[in-house]
Amino acid sequence: MQELGQWLKKTRVETGMTLAEMEEKTKIRQRYLEAIEAGDMKSLPEPVYTLGFLRSYARQINVDENQVAQYYKDWQTSQKTSADSEAEIKLQNPSGKEKKQVKPQEKEKKERQVKPAHPIYSYTETRDRRFRKGFGWVIIVIVVIAAVAALYMLGKNSGKGGDTPSDNPAQQQQPANQAPQIPEEPTDGQPIDDTPTIDEPTTENPMTYTGVNLIITAETGDCWLGITVDGKYSQETLAKGMVKEVTGDQLVKIRYGNPGAVKVVFNGETMESFGDDRSAKTVEYSAP
Repeated sequence: MQELGQWLKKTRVETGMTLAEMEEKTKIRQRYLEAIEAGDMKSLPEPVYTLGFLRSYARQINVDENQVAQYYKDWQTSQKTSADSEAEIKLQNPSGKEKKQVKPQEKEKKERQVKPAHPIYSYTETRDRRFRKGFGWVIIVIVVIAAVAALYMLGKNSGKGGDTPSDNPAQQQQPANQAPQIPEEPTDGQPIDDTPTIDEPTTENPMTYTGVNLIITAETGDCWLGITVDGKYSQETLAKGMVKEVTGDQLVKIRYGNPGAVKVVFNGETMESFGDDRSAKTVEYSAP
C-alpha cells in the first residue's frame, strides 16, 4: 500500500492542499491521513473505516474513489491469501506416515496468484513490461495509419501540385497520450516514516456522516439484497466474504434474503446481529 499512499500524497501536494485542510474537509484525524500516505495499515482502524477514509480522501483530490477502493480490497484479499499459503501443508497416507509436502515451486506459484487483481499503482516488472508491450503496439498502429493516410493524400494531390500531407498540420497523426506514472518518491521534501506506530484503542466514531452510509459484509454465507436508495431500487446477491457499500442522501431501505449471514455497519456503528435468523427481513436506515 506504500505506492498508493505515495501517489495520493503527491496528488494532494500538487493541488496545494495541506494535511490540516484535508482533515477539516474529510473530518478524518490527521494521524490517520499520515498513516494512509505512509502506507501504514497497522495504524489505521478497522477495514470498514479505512475503506471510507480512502474514498473520502480520493474525492477531495478529484481521484476515482471506486478505483482506489478496489485497489484496497484487492490488497486485503492478497494479504489474507498470502498468510494462508505460508502455512506448511502435509498430506498423510493411510498408514499415518508423511506422504508429501508442498514443494517450494508450488508455494511460489500460489504466492504469485494471490497478488491484487488490479495493481493500478504498482511498479512491478510485469506491469512495466506489459505497459511497454501495449504501448509499442499503439505506436505501430498509429504509424501504419499515418502511412496509409500519407499515401492516400499524396495520390490525391499528385496532379494538383498541392501541399503534401506532411505540410498540413491538420492531417498529421497525433501521438497517443501516455498514461501518467506514479513517482517513487514524494516531491514535498518530507521523508516517509515506515516505522509502525501503535495507537491507543478507541471506540469513538472517527468520521462524521451527513447522509446514510452502509457497509454490508457477507460473513457466514451468501445473502440476496433488495436495495432502495432514495426511491431508486436495485438488487444483487452478496457472496460469502464480499463487502457491499451503500450510500444515500435521505433514506436507504434494504431487504435481506438471509439476514443471519451478514454484518451491517451503519454510519460507522456496527448494528446488532440478526443472529441465526434466515427469514427475509426489510430494514430502513434514515439520515441523521
